[in-house]
Amino acid sequence: ITNSSFIENGSSFIAGAVNAAGDATIESSVFDDNLSSRVGGSTNGGAVRANGADLAVTASVFTDNNASGTGASGGAISIFGGDLTVAGSTFTGNGVTGTAGGGGAINASTGAVLISDSSFVGNTVTSTAAIASERATTLIDSRLLPPIVLPTRPMPCTGPPPPKSRRFHRPSAPPVGVLSVVPFPPLPQRPFRP
Repeated sequence: ITNSSFIENGSSFIAGAVNAAGDATIESSVFDDNLSSRVGGSTNGGAVRANGADLAVTASVFTDNNASGTGASGGAISIFGGDLTVAGSTFTGNGVTGTAGGGGAINASTGAVLISDSSFVGNTVTSTAAIASERATTLIDSRLLPPIVLPTRPMPCTGPPPPKSRRFHRPSAPPVGVLSVVPFPPLPQRPFRP
């Protein structure tokens, strides 16, 4: 998908705009105000869902997308069974509503996540943060407001951490994944508006 716009699309089951069952690439595209909503069941990917596939997103904008329902996940993107790469993209105002939701902007299960030169601002969710991941996640030159939560369920760390990394642990829980962080200049101070 290249140079495309997906605006105000909806689904009553999964993926408000794009449901990828095979490897997919999204470049220079806009996803705005898409909705995946399901009453009485779970739904995934307010804008994009990838199942059993790798997903690469470059230079794209995700704004005001939402996944809504019991167990909903991934306000903008939800990926299962594949690796996710995001570069030079912006995620603003995406959200998950309902009970036990995860990943206001991105929910990733079972695959590696690499995010670079991207921005996450004002993404909301009931139980985690902007990004929910069950595996090691690497962030390079990216901004996250509010902070990231990794992973959504406790899992043991394996192998040595990458250079310049931090291990995150939840109190009274086994070690969770590894988050690699490369410093980014601080944002200007602005008052918080919910």
